[in-house]
Amino acid sequence: MKIQGSFFPAGLTTVPKSMIQSALKMSNRTDFLSPLTISPGGSAKSEFLERFRRALNPDSSPAAYIPSYAEAYAKIREEILSRGDGAQETSLKLLDEVYGEVTGEAADRLADSFDAFFNGINRHLAGYRMAEGPPEFDREAFRSHLTGLAEEAKRIALAHPGEVASNLKNGGPADTLESMGYRDIEALSGALQAVSSTRPPIAAGGDPAKFGAAVGNWEADTRRILNAAGLSDSVKDASLRQLHANAQPGSKRERKRKRRTPTRTRSTRRLRNWRTSPI
Repeated sequence: MKIQGSFFPAGLTTVPKSMIQSALKMSNRTDFLSPLTISPGGSAKSEFLERFRRALNPDSSPAAYIPSYAEAYAKIREEILSRGDGAQETSLKLLDEVYGEVTGEAADRLADSFDAFFNGINRHLAGYRMAEGPPEFDREAFRSHLTGLAEEAKRIALAHPGEVASNLKNGGPADTLESMGYRDIEALSGALQAVSSTRPPIAAGGDPAKFGAAVGNWEADTRRILNAAGLSDSVKDASLRQLHANAQPGSKRERKRKRRTPTRTRSTRRLRNWRTSPI
């Protein structure tokens, strides 16, 4: 079908390009007409970022970024070295910079996820000025541990390509929750991702009985997810204890438990001490 007449409704008219150029020159804003240029370094950085992005498997545990990024790093580095040009040093420096950025951002996201779970009750009580004692989980210490694991993964990838994940999983048990091994980090991050999809109930029609039942069902479902995650005993016990606390914020039992908690940071508190009381 042929359309007759102007595409613009009445009252709107087109403005010639020459008029736009003249107006911009008068205001010294001709930079808008300049073509967009990307420096060689910016182009290479974008390419590296895209390579790291493609290395991730969306179906994997959120913690899988550690071996995935490390394996991608090793492959890109090998390609740079094989070119044999004069830009090797610059490219390798840029690659290290981008690796630090992507692993740092991923560590922030994962640390936020763990912090929301382990410090959820503290945040809730703080809103009512009822929080007592230090946080249950030291987010910054855990984030630092994640960045350390990313550097270790990079070294493994360079020495043993394709074996990063299996080597990381061979790490021994940890004394603190913030220093848990990669096997537990991978398992717990996957479990928390599954837990987040269950969405704990916010309300149940204003009926306390219905609300309590809904929270109980959510706790039972989440408990099954954590039990099936393949966590070490110490991390599983700590997670189940925190789940129970999160399911009943502000309860008398929770406030009593907090008063019994030593006033030390979690980074110095042993995991085995979390198992003194059954759930």
